[in-house]
Amino acid sequence: MIGIHTPEYEFEKDRNRVMRFAQKFKVTHPVYVDNDLLYWDALESENWPEFYLVDRQGTIRGKIVGEMHEGSRRAAKFEALLQELLDE
Repeated sequence: MIGIHTPEYEFEKDRNRVMRFAQKFKVTHPVYVDNDLLYWDALESENWPEFYLVDRQGTIRGKIVGEMHEGSRRAAKFEALLQELLDE
């Protein structure tokens, strides 16, 4: 898993600030700060947040738009898609 943080506002571009928040919320996976919107543009993103599941070949296999909270329908859908990919 890799987190890609694409800042919406100027103050969100500070990598040290992003890493402090990642630690605060116990994020343990790597986080890339996409200040130049390279990934944002490559994925043709339109929303904050968007979650993508990408297989080993680099094919996007699933996408969830909007916040996810444990136990929500969105989270359940994402977990099901993730499990499907892991089962392959």
